[in-house]
Formats: sequence, C-alpha cells, structure tokens
Amino acid sequence: MARIIPIIFILGLINWLGSCSSPGRPASGTYPQDPRISTPAGVPRDSATSYFPASASVNPSQDSLAKRMGDCQGEFQGASELLFRFKAPVLSNYYFGHSIYRFLWWPAFRLPVLLTLDLTESKAVLKTQCVNRYPEPMASARQVEAESRPEIERINQLKALIKTCQQVADNQERLASALSRLDYIKLSGTPLIITEKNVVLSQSQVRQFVQLLNQADFWQLPSCKPTFLLDGAYYTLEAHELQRYKVVMRHSPSEKDGFFRCCKFLLDLSPAKP
Repeated sequence: MARIIPIIFILGLINWLGSCSSPGRPASGTYPQDPRISTPAGVPRDSATSYFPASASVNPSQDSLAKRMGDCQGEFQGASELLFRFKAPVLSNYYFGHSIYRFLWWPAFRLPVLLTLDLTESKAVLKTQCVNRYPEPMASARQVEAESRPEIERINQLKALIKTCQQVADNQERLASALSRLDYIKLSGTPLIITEKNVVLSQSQVRQFVQLLNQADFWQLPSCKPTFLLDGAYYTLEAHELQRYKVVMRHSPSEKDGFFRCCKFLLDLSPAKP
C-alpha cells in the first residue's frame, strides 16, 4: 500500500500541472513548438511530416554488428505515415495540457491499430482506432483494374490446375495467396474508414500501466534498436507529459521484455485485442 500512494500522488500531480498549462504552452523546453512541423493542436504540416524527433531514429548501440544495421529512419518514417493516415496529432512538438500515451501496433500480416490513452483531470480514456484497409492513398478505379487483371488471370490458372488434380496442395496455397492479394487490391480503391471505440479506465488500471512503464525503465530505453527480423510486428509507444516526451520503437520485442508488457497491457484493454 505504501508503494501505491506515491504513484497516485504523482499521477494527480501530473494531471494538476497539465490542467494549469494550456495546449501549446512551453513545457520547460521539452517541446520545440516548431510551426513547420505542426500546429499547436498537433495537426501535421503535410503527409511528409515526421511525427518524431530526428534523434529518435539514431542507433545508439556501441556494438559493431548492431551499428552496421544502420538507424531506424525508415521505420519511424513508416510510423509517421501511418499516424498521418489515422489523422493523429503530432505529440512531440507542442504540449497539449495533459498526459497522453499512444501505442501504434503495426503487425506484418494484419491491419495496424492505434491506441491512445488520454489522462485528464476527470477520467482516463483509452481510444482504439482501427481501419478497414491498409491506410494508404486511395487508388483510382483504373489502377485497381490494371492491378487486378494479372491476379485474376493467375487465379483462373490455379483453379484450372487444381481441377485437373495437379499439385493440389501447393496450388491451393498459391490460390489463397492470390485471392488475398486481389482482395487487397480491391480494398485499395475503397474509401479509408477509421472506426473508433473508447474505453474508460479505472484508477487502478492507470496505476498498473504507470508501474509497467517504470518497471520497463521506459524513459531510459533507446528509441531505436534495429533487429534482423524480416517480419513480425512493430511496436511504437509514445509518452507525452508536461516535462518530457519519449518514443520507443521495437520490432517484435520478446514477451518477457518490460516494454512489450507495457504495450500488451494497453492492447489487452482495447477491443482490438488479438
């Protein structure tokens, strides 16, 4: 019980301080407030805007092998593009007056999910945003038709081979893959739909999340840590507080990793839980 009381006090202090600061007001130099990046409300300048500080993509490893893997510029650029498609605000440029934690889950073979935890004086709300297709610019009807044509031909060929009992198992697998690609192409020509669901969290749940951040040494973690993995999922977690901002990205972190547990905790509380 003695350990919980300080955490409650800290949370209350964070929210109280946040209520005393208007959106866009300086936070001890933590936020650059650069109008070339976003408005004070967090609206990005354009689709090419980086949502993260340039320093976040630097690979700080002293290991020679890890250094040869380069930095995380491409990964953070991809995350910025997704956040823009989600119409999310830039959290690293201006302080919004209260604490916000945002988790972008970007699996290799699933649609991305965006979770945003808003901590205000009155309540804590976890917003889940899902999309009906991969969030990229909508393709024209002509593009969809042109890209669909070879896939349809391939599908018909595979169906014919299966009908004549030629390499049935292999061709069924190829057919499933071709059908999946065709669905993807067709969806690219439909409007992007972002659905939102909100869940109000209890004080206990917020305390658990803050404890997980502390246990993971979140504020001391390097933002960039390249890996050799080819697929899997990207986990990007941002923390937006009065005195500090932090982003950490990992590619398929271990389930024993404290950072993974922070992200999983939010995901388990959302409707997007796998």
